[in-house]
Amino acid sequence: MILKVKKPKIKEVDVARPVVTHFLDLGYDVYQEVPLGGYLGGIVDICVLNRTNKEVHLIEVKTGMNKKLYEQARRWRRCCLKVSIAVPRAKRGNDRREKAAIEYDKDHIGVIYVDMSQQSVIIRSDPNETNIDEINSWYKFNEKDSVKLLEQVLHLPDEYKTYCEAGSAHGGHLTAFKVTVMNLADYVKEHQGCTITEAVKNIDHHYSSDKSAASNLSSLPKVLKKVGGIVYQWSLYIEEDQNKGE
Repeated sequence: MILKVKKPKIKEVDVARPVVTHFLDLGYDVYQEVPLGGYLGGIVDICVLNRTNKEVHLIEVKTGMNKKLYEQARRWRRCCLKVSIAVPRAKRGNDRREKAAIEYDKDHIGVIYVDMSQQSVIIRSDPNETNIDEINSWYKFNEKDSVKLLEQVLHLPDEYKTYCEAGSAHGGHLTAFKVTVMNLADYVKEHQGCTITEAVKNIDHHYSSDKSAASNLSSLPKVLKKVGGIVYQWSLYIEEDQNKGE
């Protein structure tokens, strides 16, 4: 009796890695698992930034073409004209994937095939950047949202490049709060005995003001605080803030 050995199931991170490498090799900034709040799509798997031309290219990754992937890609078209999807390259003779790809062509969404055996990328079709009116009004491009998106991407922290791999399951993506916490932890470790007020004045944070940051961060328990797999014991470094009420 011959037992068939099951091939390991392809994961989204496996599909995403060659895509990330491809655009890095082209000299672009590549961010992974980026929460783009307010732009309907939520978290995008891969965000490619061409700083020279100030162009943003959003890429959704899946292990196969399905309705969810199609809807995700179309939603991003409301704020970005360069949108693509990335999926594993189908076996020869499989026409279903190519038929599905034609639907993306109609909506001017790029299609990227990943050769899993070669770990290489095949650009089947580039995203068409033309602002087309034939797209359903729900997905119609909005110039104002596009400007906001570009501004947000231009100021993304470098941590988004490596913190969480594109296609990672069960969340774990970087958030503005986590970035603030990591910045705070780094500062207080180098300035032992500092107060919260002093620390927030000297770090980048996502709060609207230093006062708001000090208020929110000082309310966190001064015990072991686990953020993104890193444990920070703030109580070793932060003194009670006598100026908290000022």
